[in-house]
Amino acid sequence: MKRLFLTAIFLTLSCISTFAQREVGKGELSWQYSVLSREFKSVDMPNVYSIEREYLPQGFGVSVSGNLTKAVAIVGDVSYNWSNSSKFSLKSRDFIFLSGPRFYLRGDSFSVFGQVMAGVARRTDEFSNSSRFNLGQLISIKDTDFALGFGAGADITLSKRVSLRVFQLDFIPTHNNDVWLKNYRIKTGIVFRFDYFK
Repeated sequence: MKRLFLTAIFLTLSCISTFAQREVGKGELSWQYSVLSREFKSVDMPNVYSIEREYLPQGFGVSVSGNLTKAVAIVGDVSYNWSNSSKFSLKSRDFIFLSGPRFYLRGDSFSVFGQVMAGVARRTDEFSNSSRFNLGQLISIKDTDFALGFGAGADITLSKRVSLRVFQLDFIPTHNNDVWLKNYRIKTGIVFRFDYFK
């Protein structure tokens, strides 16, 4: 057991030294494909609601970061997801803007990161209120909620200026009328780095 523990410590220290060698630029710009799993409040009667979950499989995201050090960056992250038809609504639109610090471990061939952010989530849902005498009337519900973002991801280096973001996973709770809704987002895409320094 002691030998296994010492081996684990040695490998960890080796990884840290490898990550520390990574050259970084002043910032990054990424373009990503995004999928969102979100919760929302389905109002059945006044003051009576249930929490439902739906998937918005179409979307994209853009993030811009400025590196404060080799290990710390400030990030602005925007994503837009939509669904034109789902179990619960005719159209759903989610716009999420988050900003905060990102913490890196950088290697020559890959990097990993974690981030903690805050911002807003703008949601729009359109429902059809159809009956025998009223067909096709649309009801639109819009909410702008406070949002938090807790995430992690990994990049594979393709060249000095380009990386592949293999994945970015985010847990995004939003606060809607004293209720915290749980949302999950996964993104993948391309990262462009600029203005290198040692």
